[in-house]
Amino acid sequence: MIPAIFDGIIVRDHQDFLGQTLYIQHEQFQQNSKTLYSLYAHIAINDKLPKKIARDMPIGVIAEVPGLSPVPPHLHLSMAWLENTLDTTSINWNNIASHESVHLVDPLGFVRNNLEMTQNLNAPF
Repeated sequence: MIPAIFDGIIVRDHQDFLGQTLYIQHEQFQQNSKTLYSLYAHIAINDKLPKKIARDMPIGVIAEVPGLSPVPPHLHLSMAWLENTLDTTSINWNNIASHESVHLVDPLGFVRNNLEMTQNLNAPF
């Protein structure tokens, strides 16, 4: 199962050459007219997902992608600051790195911070 990295709102899912991709908007993270999004690819989305999701809620499972047979099944997690005026249907994996309204960020920083927060919450008093 793949958990959501943060609370968010599902704004889009679509099929493409990476298989199924899910876009989650994280409204709690805003800066300079941009909002943080997480994008999950190579997944089979849980078809009973509510529009609003909570951190750690299972959003789907890793899925094999036809045509990528030499590549083992894995999660493709991307994170980006998107301009608030951007229509997410205008971006895809072919143009995301060069789109002027998309600012990709290294998800490891967010994952590490998320793990540290979780570890601190579970630490004994």
